[in-house]
Amino acid sequence: MLLVELNINGTTNYLSMDGQALIRYWDSKIVSFDSPQFSMEKKYGGFVKPVFGNISLFQDLFGNDWTPPTACQIAIRYNDNDAVTEESATTLFTGTAHLKKMDRTAIQYGLYTEVIGAGSTMPANTTYFDTPLKTVFSDAAVTLGLNLDTTLARSSNTEVDFMVTNEQELLSFLSDLSASISHLYYIYQGTLYLVDMFQDNGTTTITEFDYHPSIMEMEPSIIAAQTKQTGLLHSGLTYPYAKKTVVSLFVDEPPSVSLAVNHIWDTWNKPCYNLKMPFVYPLAVTPGMRIQFTDTSQIKDVSAYIRVRNISYNFDNEEIAIVGEGEITSG
Repeated sequence: MLLVELNINGTTNYLSMDGQALIRYWDSKIVSFDSPQFSMEKKYGGFVKPVFGNISLFQDLFGNDWTPPTACQIAIRYNDNDAVTEESATTLFTGTAHLKKMDRTAIQYGLYTEVIGAGSTMPANTTYFDTPLKTVFSDAAVTLGLNLDTTLARSSNTEVDFMVTNEQELLSFLSDLSASISHLYYIYQGTLYLVDMFQDNGTTTITEFDYHPSIMEMEPSIIAAQTKQTGLLHSGLTYPYAKKTVVSLFVDEPPSVSLAVNHIWDTWNKPCYNLKMPFVYPLAVTPGMRIQFTDTSQIKDVSAYIRVRNISYNFDNEEIAIVGEGEITSG
């Protein structure tokens, strides 16, 4: 169930979609709520960025506070439908609801979370020479005011060799850097988590009763990478009909270049599954989690796993959509 705490002019209002009697009553004042999404910026890694849209509320919620305030503090939580208390609810979002639109049926607010590292940039002419990836992220985390968890980052010290030619927004720079070395990162409750694309950030198994018929897609590609010394290097020429994808690398030693290109190609050319599940495991899902399942919707059963890259919560339909690449075999 969706639980929303909205502070209107100093008073906390407890709201839900259809009315929930827990320790306190969560009033049914929510008209609609856009699906929160977490999307990896590149197909082969990078920042798993949260995107929150709008929440629409019934007008009578503001009967004692008309007109609706321009900005309100808001917290959005989710709890299992069988729960009888709100203490176990997991927080999905905290931030500001800013008045966006009013009509005769609803008041719409846009949702804005805290801006992490506002104004933080990677200065032009910053140079890395044989610098471990973890060191780059450690320095960046200090600048951003975040803790850093590299438990699932690659154990070997991948050396970064790169010069920043133009000033860049720091989170975007880190996204490009991590993707080029087949890592993703996400930020949760003040900690930046750096995760190798080939590592499992937790594991769970689901059954055919837990998800709707899935969609599997593949998009073959030839990966072309440009570096300052080794020139243009290709991977995946076994698919000569595939489109060419050009990537920029932040390494320069030939062994590191070859490994980076092959890892990107390997990730890109894995089968990609789109699963839709009811809210059975919605809050256990994190970027990089390995989900194992058997798909019985095909002519023959297919055993598969994916690692989670994109997550979308649909509260209207009480389902979660997950996208990620993995492996498939006959069931």
